[in-house]
Amino acid sequence: MILGVSLCAGCGSSKAAIPPAPTHILNGTMALAADGTGTAGDPCAGSGGYSDITPGAQVAVADQAGTVLAVGQLDGGRSDGRYGCDFDFAIPGVGPATVYEVTVSHRGAVDFTIAQMEADSWMVQLSLGS
Repeated sequence: MILGVSLCAGCGSSKAAIPPAPTHILNGTMALAADGTGTAGDPCAGSGGYSDITPGAQVAVADQAGTVLAVGQLDGGRSDGRYGCDFDFAIPGVGPATVYEVTVSHRGAVDFTIAQMEADSWMVQLSLGS
């Protein structure tokens, strides 16, 4: 007697794969007010009480519950030629949320709604200092 066995993975399954939620690239600038930062375009970084604001400092994006969605870092700082140092950042893979909390280093989070993100084409402006 011969017994036939047939295997069929997923046979009879009518469930379609659920596509992943869309993600966005969050672009932004962190403007640090500082004492005399030199000629416009010169490299710069935070010092003193702002010594954590330097190229490579972490930028985190979390949802309204505080769950981190994506992490990036500050690019090299550029002097604005007056009293500030500007850092750009780009964070890919930011998933869906109704409110986005953006935090640079250990500084407090700045909240943006989904409507604000969409209206500003996923570009945020942050500032620190006086």
